Amino acid sequence: MADGRKQWYVNGRRGKPKSTLLRGGSGGFNINSENTYVYLINHDEYGIQKIGISGDLPSRLSKHHDSGFEVDKPQDLVGPLHGTRSKAIETAILSYTRRLREESGITTLYPTLDGKTECWPMRDLTASSILELLAEANCLDLLGEGKLCTALAA
Repeated sequence: MADGRKQWYVNGRRGKPKSTLLRGGSGGFNINSENTYVYLINHDEYGIQKIGISGDLPSRLSKHHDSGFEVDKPQDLVGPLHGTRSKAIETAILSYTRRLREESGITTLYPTLDGKTECWPMRDLTASSILELLAEANCLDLLGEGKLCTALAA
């Protein structure tokens, strides 16, 4: 924001965070942070993949683990990045996967899952990396000078 106040995104929407969000781990991130990550995870039982952003990766992945996502080895991880870059990457990938869902006639978005709007069926697209998704969406330029990670740092 122009006045320097923090902008938070809560479950993909700009909004005022809950007090737990300020400590991290409840689904939000600071758009002005230099330390956000974009992650790609799988839910094998439902046959879906999910893209997400977090400023507190261990807490966020723990929440997804509780929903059945495979988080011990994320499919891919990019970061740390500035929050605006992370949001642009997620938005580009979600626009691309949304088009795939519309083309295939998928309307159900797994209503019991946290972050359900960031999911897509693996039968339509199974990505091995965020880089692959950005290439498919013709948005490789969004990655910029970000660091590619293949495993969580201890």
